[in-house]
Amino acid sequence: MAGTIDLHSLVPGTLTADPLFRHRTGTWLLDLGMMVVLSVVFGLAVARLLRRHEPVVMRG
Repeated sequence: MAGTIDLHSLVPGTLTADPLFRHRTGTWLLDLGMMVVLSVVFGLAVARLLRRHEPVVMRG
């Protein structure tokens, strides 16, 4: 979110001086890519955990 809204310009200072907070295309695409990766990983983890609690009859 910080890269999307350009947090460093809104709140200048040492706290927001992180290079990943810059409003640049590369940084935004990296953030978007990591969001997709984390969504897939967590989605697979949830599916696997839900599968463990599914009755044997439904596993087909």
